[in-house]
Amino acid sequence: MIGRQRFVRLAGCLVAAGLGGALLAEPSGPPLGPTEPPKATTTLPSVTVLPVEEQVRDEATERAREGTQLAESAGQFSLVGDRVAFLPSDRERRIICLENLALERVAAVVRESPEAVDWTVSGTITEYQGVNYLLLGRAVQRARAVE
Repeated sequence: MIGRQRFVRLAGCLVAAGLGGALLAEPSGPPLGPTEPPKATTTLPSVTVLPVEEQVRDEATERAREGTQLAESAGQFSLVGDRVAFLPSDRERRIICLENLALERVAAVVRESPEAVDWTVSGTITEYQGVNYLLLGRAVQRARAVE
């Protein structure tokens, strides 16, 4: 229960705010009591979600998530225009490499070598406009077996 002085102050504030008419008016309609919450009126489109094993994956458009770590992956580098790409031996798609000092050293070896060199690579996968890129962290030439 609100004390009389507090009620008068509250009523004065409401009148000053222009809400006093609602406070002083006689109640109309049924007494206030528990009411049901309003029903949701928003309609969302229905979406069918397939279980993971039923989803169709297009290998040509499948991308790795931003920040995925590539650790000790075997493969080869190649020049693609003025960029360098890494082709992991366990994948069919190459990944364009982002320029940094490690890539500069790899590019020098690739340009000077007449044959493909095998590498062990570690780095971070990035994503930009739906395309993956590799930020090279470490690249080590793999020794070829002596025949």
